[in-house]
Amino acid sequence: MDNNLLLVCFDLRSVKKLFWGVLGLFIFCYHVVMAQQPNFRAITTDQDLPSNEVYSILQDAQGFIWIGCDAGLFRYNGVKFIPYKTAKQRSKSITGLSQTPNGRIYCHNFTGQVFYIENDQMHELECSEITYVSNITTNQQNEVWLATKEGLYYYSPQINKCVQYQNSSFSPKNISRNFTDKQDNIWFTSDDGVGRLDKQKKITIYPFPPQKIDLLGNLLICNTPQKTLLVGVTSANLYQITPQGIKSYYIPTLNKALEGKKVTNAYLDTKDRLWITTYTGVVMYHTITQQIKVYLEEFSFSDILIDKDESIWLTTLYDGILYIPNLDFEDLQAMHKVLKICHDEQNIYFGNTSGLLGVLNPHSQETKIYDAGLKADIRSLNYDSSDKAIYFNMNSSIYQLKDNNISLARSFAHSVKSMIHVPEGYLIASSIRTYFVKNLQDTSLQVINEQWGRNILYDTKNKYVWVATNKGLLKVIYQAGEYIVLEKLLQDKQILDICLWETQQQLFAVTFEGFIYQISPSLQIEPIAQLPNHIQAYHILCHNNQLYIGTNKGLFIYNLHTKDWQKIGKLEGLISDNLLSFTFFKDKIWIGTEKGVQSIPIAFKTKQNLSKIFLKKVLQNQIAIGDNDYQKIKMQPNDALKIYVEAVCYSSYDKFRYAYRINQKSSWNYLPANTEAIDINSLPAGAFSIEIMVEDHQGRFSKNLIVIKGEVLPPIWQRGWFLSILFFIILFSFFIGFKLRVRHLQKKQEQVLNQLHLENELNSWQQTALQVQMSPHFLFNILNSIKAYIYENDKQKAITYLNHFANLVRKILQNSNQKEALLIDELEIIKHYIELEGMLLEKDFSWEINIAENIATDEIYIPTLLIQPFVENAFKHGLRHKKGEKKLTISIISLSEQVIQLTVDDNGIGRKASQLINQKNKPLHQSFAMQNIKKRIDLLNQNSNFDIQMQILDKENPLQEALGTQIVLTIKYHE
Repeated sequence: MDNNLLLVCFDLRSVKKLFWGVLGLFIFCYHVVMAQQPNFRAITTDQDLPSNEVYSILQDAQGFIWIGCDAGLFRYNGVKFIPYKTAKQRSKSITGLSQTPNGRIYCHNFTGQVFYIENDQMHELECSEITYVSNITTNQQNEVWLATKEGLYYYSPQINKCVQYQNSSFSPKNISRNFTDKQDNIWFTSDDGVGRLDKQKKITIYPFPPQKIDLLGNLLICNTPQKTLLVGVTSANLYQITPQGIKSYYIPTLNKALEGKKVTNAYLDTKDRLWITTYTGVVMYHTITQQIKVYLEEFSFSDILIDKDESIWLTTLYDGILYIPNLDFEDLQAMHKVLKICHDEQNIYFGNTSGLLGVLNPHSQETKIYDAGLKADIRSLNYDSSDKAIYFNMNSSIYQLKDNNISLARSFAHSVKSMIHVPEGYLIASSIRTYFVKNLQDTSLQVINEQWGRNILYDTKNKYVWVATNKGLLKVIYQAGEYIVLEKLLQDKQILDICLWETQQQLFAVTFEGFIYQISPSLQIEPIAQLPNHIQAYHILCHNNQLYIGTNKGLFIYNLHTKDWQKIGKLEGLISDNLLSFTFFKDKIWIGTEKGVQSIPIAFKTKQNLSKIFLKKVLQNQIAIGDNDYQKIKMQPNDALKIYVEAVCYSSYDKFRYAYRINQKSSWNYLPANTEAIDINSLPAGAFSIEIMVEDHQGRFSKNLIVIKGEVLPPIWQRGWFLSILFFIILFSFFIGFKLRVRHLQKKQEQVLNQLHLENELNSWQQTALQVQMSPHFLFNILNSIKAYIYENDKQKAITYLNHFANLVRKILQNSNQKEALLIDELEIIKHYIELEGMLLEKDFSWEINIAENIATDEIYIPTLLIQPFVENAFKHGLRHKKGEKKLTISIISLSEQVIQLTVDDNGIGRKASQLINQKNKPLHQSFAMQNIKKRIDLLNQNSNFDIQMQILDKENPLQEALGTQIVLTIKYHE
């Protein structure tokens, strides 16, 4: 029981038994104000924690938890604690855990020694000048900063030694605390004040105000989103660092929460919550909403960690580690063995096996506990909105709680399981029968059913009553002054509970076998889901299109739309898996269990599965296999593998399993969480693949998968080399005879393959050329320009350029699959392309194509899309950047009967100037690069009937000023 609560109870049950008839019913009421606390799992020496005195905690980059405690340094994998130590260690106690981005973990002891973990080994960091280390912090440069009595020291991997920080004007001494903020600045406290080192190791000192003795050596530094705060360790006073210095800072709620507490640590999480651990609890201050909460004041805390799963780890000085899987799961430690729970408009009501009735006001946290003096369990608990009263059943009688008074409402009512107030009176379901009375004092009753009744629901819209019994489901209606059974559904099935989805007029029933049935208004029955085996349902409710089922294994939630299951149990934060009763009140689910009352958010979602598995080592016949050989293991028959694995699955505690299978078609094999190694023996001959994963307590596999591959060699007499030797003499003569033939075929095959390779590569370059011509950037610019003409109502130009664009696309698509094309067709493509590119330039652009008279363009073939890249480069690298008149000339002359010379000439800015522009502003659309053009020409020369030579000329005037670029192609063609 929470130590906020002190009750002195007088057991007057025996007095009641003696004087019941004379004295009546004695009622005792206790008023208590108690805060709800998060449910936690204690990890102590009873769970093999090496020491209950824990100083520091860290989660490394892989996800493993490290603790520094009175017994030393340990890594915790959720199942066991693995020790780390070195022979140089002068004392066991370890604290100050911190990790650098390169993976090293640093810590220190109380005798001035600093240690680091690398390659799973503990080493000492040599710092001979240091006699006492008070704290360690690290930064993003892999540096380690040490707060020591001698001053501020740091270790950098680049210099590989520990040196003292010194400044020409300031050398701090007696450093008590240090801290790294989100900007990678190093903060520290010393006798002179608070210092800040930026990334350039430039120091700023904030001196202490006069007459503030409590600041010296007793400060914790923390950066909130708005300010830098100092928290006094012994005084718990707050201070703020400003450009003018250190000033007292007062946050009324936070100062009040810290009053009288000795502070041990401060930590700002990613949700802007400031956590302050103290010798009497942990204080949470939300820096944005200003919300304050104080948790677990009976514990002395030393450190806090919020892991990657958003679970909270609290280390204590005397009680080990407290693991909180979900902070929003709050436990009201007022009463145990709660059987029933319900609510009215303001309060939560709960009754237990000892006859105690609790009333909780969630807003004020005030709890009233009523003891009627009867040693009997409360078997039903219902709120009657008409009577404004709570009815509950004890010792076969019904009692009423109204206006803070308990009175007997009906005696000899049997063991009542449920009762409701209907317009005509009261319907009561008991372990003997279900019956109707017009009022609770009426001695006459109407029996509706002679079966064990478990729950009653009233359909206010249709005026139906539904009764869940041990022999089925009854639909009951009031007619002619009595209740009659209209329908019997699910006959001979034990209905454990029912609930009504009123907006959809759907009824749901859960049976002893775990089936969940949906009953429509037309009485169509459909089994929609089933609970897992060995799950016993107690209670079912419908809320927000989901069914909530309380069971002996936690709370199961079934989504009626997605058909998905969600399970909430102890490992998610419930105080007990045996969930006997629950109710919805505002934004929370209030749960009654054998361990008390708990509230959880309705909006709670099961956390994402972050479990991981790690391969530590693999032994083949007790010999370690190298890390690079895990995918190519060679094994002899009867060789054995031993695979050492380790998992991170803290949310499942020790309830996760290792799953492995040999080859994908086989079934999974499972091993418990405490497994250290997987033994694989007698693999069959041939290739094998071993897959290993982790399955958490929810049945979800880890995100990563370990795969080990190899081959088991067959026995000697089954191997090919043995058979080859056996038949070597016979085959040798044939081998000699075919050797030359094979070589000949191989050479021929290589020639064919080389030819195919060249053709494929040539096709690839041709496809690349097509892609360049039709690049999205080019198309976008063209269409944007045409759109501009349309907006300007220049229909003639819009139509002209649309025709050019359509013809260009059509021609390119027609020739895209051809290796060569007629010169006349290529020139037509170039004309359309030049017209479209010219549209993008200023009006002072001109172009011409000059063809010698003795050239028959309709008879000469050239490679497809050969000319366009040179024209594109002329625009892109020459003409677009030129001011004034721009001109492009294409000339074609005949050098001989089958040789033509094609010249692309521009008066642009030249290649050198273009290169300088490109270096400053990389273009978004990369054209067909010159080296790619040369590559294509080389391929054409090797794998076609063409012989193409290319020459590039940079045109200059006598003053060496660029006049443009000229490309000369000499093409030996065929007709």
